[in-house]
Amino acid sequence: MYRVLKPDGHFLIITANPDTYDIRRTFYKSFKDFGDHLVGIFDLGSDKVLTDTTLYFHTREKMIDALKKSN
Repeated sequence: MYRVLKPDGHFLIITANPDTYDIRRTFYKSFKDFGDHLVGIFDLGSDKVLTDTTLYFHTREKMIDALKKSN
């Protein structure tokens, strides 16, 4: 972000609430859990799916650390 933003620029981070990760898993028809993220088939309903969908499990601490490291 530091390299891309103009002086006094702004950016927005949108991430899933960590308290909802268990609920979000239930929307996957199948998935492989890698610990910090999972990859699988996301069920959109009405027989529609998204394949190879990734859900990252970002903690607040990881996000803050990443922002600090990028200045």
